[in-house]
Amino acid sequence: MYSTLLSSQAWPDLVETANFNLLIESIKQTAYGPYLTRVDDNLLTPRRAVFQLKQRLSDIYFTVVRQAPENTRPLFTQLYRHFEVNNLKAVLRGIAAGTSWEQVLYVLFPLDSETVLPAQRMLEAGSMEAAVNLLRGTPYYGTVSHSMERYTAEQSLFPLELALDLNYWRSLWHDVN
Repeated sequence: MYSTLLSSQAWPDLVETANFNLLIESIKQTAYGPYLTRVDDNLLTPRRAVFQLKQRLSDIYFTVVRQAPENTRPLFTQLYRHFEVNNLKAVLRGIAAGTSWEQVLYVLFPLDSETVLPAQRMLEAGSMEAAVNLLRGTPYYGTVSHSMERYTAEQSLFPLELALDLNYWRSLWHDVN
């Protein structure tokens, strides 16, 4: 994987690229190229391009997790869950703002089938309560459901997001130990 890293000269060249289309063409010449060519150029917006590029990170992360020694996999998996927690927070923000799936999708980190989040179903559930109920059976249900009382009273996502973050970092600390 080391051989596919961008060279130190590639970074200034990318930063100095004159426009988005030229930037995309330059990135297509790197190890990230296959991720960009999966999408028609006419549909490739900056947001969508970032989403596609993150797919490479997701794929590499799972390669590392699968190849890690058995006793370290829980730690690597928990590190990866940080992306899932951030996706959950983005979905909750989308629900609170009343946005569509299309508006939220490309903000998410691409987790594909490796996620336990029913993100689209949550966003389309119609209410925060219905969305939280869809988390039953996931590592997040207890944390979010316990914070719903404060969310309802305050009409703020802060208690939900804070609870998710604290739970994540506690779990990571546990796995590190």
